[in-house]
Amino acid sequence: AQDDQLPQDGRISARGWSGSGRFRDIYTLALKPLPAGTYSLFIGLYDPETGARVPLADGSDSYHIGDLTLPQP
Repeated sequence: AQDDQLPQDGRISARGWSGSGRFRDIYTLALKPLPAGTYSLFIGLYDPETGARVPLADGSDSYHIGDLTLPQP
């Protein structure tokens, strides 16, 4: 699943973000009908001028923030 949207659904702008501050935001991903298992969670940012993904220092365009394990129903 993927959820691309502006920070806080457009209520705030990240244009002046220096990288030292934090934005709180909530994203909801539909997890049904995913089978039980472990899934990786990644985040990424888009350049507001071009719409392109912002590359990280290692050249990737997303950052692994953790894993989510879904149990058997």
